[in-house]
Amino acid sequence: MGRACRTEVPEPKTLYSIVAFNQKMTYDARQFIARLVDGSEHMEFRPDYGPELYCGLVKIDGFLIGVVLNIQGMLPKGYPQYAPYPGIGGKFYRKGSSKVNEFVTALR
Repeated sequence: MGRACRTEVPEPKTLYSIVAFNQKMTYDARQFIARLVDGSEHMEFRPDYGPELYCGLVKIDGFLIGVVLNIQGMLPKGYPQYAPYPGIGGKFYRKGSSKVNEFVTALR
């Protein structure tokens, strides 16, 4: 399904340093997740496919939850392959839409 990620457990209070007050500023969605979930553990669904979206399983207070997040900022060079312009996070491209569809279907 995906890869399990465990990072150093950050202090939840530092969440405010990740997400800026200015909504036009980007932030690292994986760092955001690490501060919200139990033990900073999350399992990302198809991490190398549809990089504009994060889909994964997390536990919050012991409850298993499916999460879908927009990855902000510039996407890897050459993505999306069908477009002559660089990919920008916040948009749903074909692969990302397919990834979310598969993830939500798998959760049912």
